[in-house]
Amino acid sequence: MPAAPDHPAPSEFFAPMPDKSLRAAIQDVLGFIRHALASIERREAVEAELHNLRAYSLNVLELVEPDPEIEAATDELYTTAYSSVAAHHSAGNAIGPLPSLNSALRRFEKALLTAKPSDAARHLGLRA
Repeated sequence: MPAAPDHPAPSEFFAPMPDKSLRAAIQDVLGFIRHALASIERREAVEAELHNLRAYSLNVLELVEPDPEIEAATDELYTTAYSSVAAHHSAGNAIGPLPSLNSALRRFEKALLTAKPSDAARHLGLRA
């Protein structure tokens, strides 16, 4: 499924990024993740945004050294988003603000605070 028009394609994150920090690259991706979550809450292109959420989350995992806390937070974020959409869809309710999703996003962001660049990130020119 292609990325929504206002999202870069996931492959765009893997172009060389000389003189950019890992933190800046992560903040860029987090902006797209926040946009996807806001669209999900508004019920706009929910399936596409769930796909984008997963793709951007996996992009982050490729940029950072393996870390069980980051991996668990990534899984929790996607699972929470997917479960929230499924629960609201089956009940026929509008999605609206999702405190559990916001909590999962905060845990994901917190886990990323200690992230170190992966070999792939260093190859792209990202620095710590």
